[in-house]
Amino acid sequence: VKEVSIVVSPYDVTQGSFSGGGINAVTRSGSNEVEGSVYYFTRSEAITGKTLGENRQKQAPFSNKQYGFRFGAPIIKNKLFLFASVEQQKAETPFTVNLVSQSELTAFGSNVPSNVSLISIEEAQRVRDTLVSKYKYDPGTFGAFTPSSENNKIFARLDWNINSKHQLTLRHNYIKAEQIELARSQTVLEFSNNGFVTDYTNNSTILEINSRFSDHTSNRFIAGWTSVDDNRDVSAQNSQGLFPHLDINLGSNRVIRAGGQRSSQGNLKSQDILQITNNFTWFKNKHTFTIGTHNEYYK
Repeated sequence: VKEVSIVVSPYDVTQGSFSGGGINAVTRSGSNEVEGSVYYFTRSEAITGKTLGENRQKQAPFSNKQYGFRFGAPIIKNKLFLFASVEQQKAETPFTVNLVSQSELTAFGSNVPSNVSLISIEEAQRVRDTLVSKYKYDPGTFGAFTPSSENNKIFARLDWNINSKHQLTLRHNYIKAEQIELARSQTVLEFSNNGFVTDYTNNSTILEINSRFSDHTSNRFIAGWTSVDDNRDVSAQNSQGLFPHLDINLGSNRVIRAGGQRSSQGNLKSQDILQITNNFTWFKNKHTFTIGTHNEYYK
């Protein structure tokens, strides 16, 4: 990203399809200079401050890594330019709430630490044993678990100075992201097979032609195609076959969840969007007149 601008309730008729405010981002482009960069960012509990409060403690282990590179160069000097960037981010955040034995839990009394579940190992094991022996279903694990996420981004852009009056820009953006979704807290325990994997893919191609016919007239044409696949992958969790979602109430607002994730069995979304925009502008003395059209087609 080269520039970012924020517009709030703009009067410009060419800016729309949002209410209240919008964020416009201008991507980098190539130039007559060959340039590039490589970067790497990382965060973990080792370089993060302790928790707040009187009894400050070290942060629970986690990892967040981001790295990539960018490259820009002329294909034809003063005429045709290329810019590309690649980025990957990986993160792991282990659950901070873990199970202990019933004897340990009883010993805490009413002062159970925030990182200890109110559901004991014995209670979770009884539920698992019952599902395995009576229903021949393995609900997965209930011990320490580390949800992970990964996203990959590729961006490419071509800029072509056709002549002194017309400039063309073609850019493509690709995003592929996956994230393991599983929720646990002091009072809720989800077995590992009760989760799902968010599987997201986005491909977006934009063609833009800017023309200046004279000192008083200009035109901007934009055509774009966006394809979005936003799915919840439960194939690994359903490897034994479909099994009903179970909420097992243990009392005192404590719940164990097992079986298939109730909101994700048929949660598949595929969307294609075609957009065509054209704005013709006429500058007359102190006035600016714009005539145009904006069209979006969904499938």
